[in-house]
Amino acid sequence: MGNIEKIIQAIDIQLIQKNKPYMLLAEANRLLTFTRLIADNKALKKIVESGLIPHAYQTQKSPKIT
Repeated sequence: MGNIEKIIQAIDIQLIQKNKPYMLLAEANRLLTFTRLIADNKALKKIVESGLIPHAYQTQKSPKIT
């Protein structure tokens, strides 16, 4: 499984466990840096902006979500 797939899986598991339809970018960053799937907070934003994670996006208004 590639790194993007591991990121998607980690986020999906967290969303299911918390019974939430979305995750804030900051929440996802904490999760993914804690699990060492990304190196720093800027990495996830770049991945989201590149379109590598289906259904992940950042809004222009608050809350900015992924």
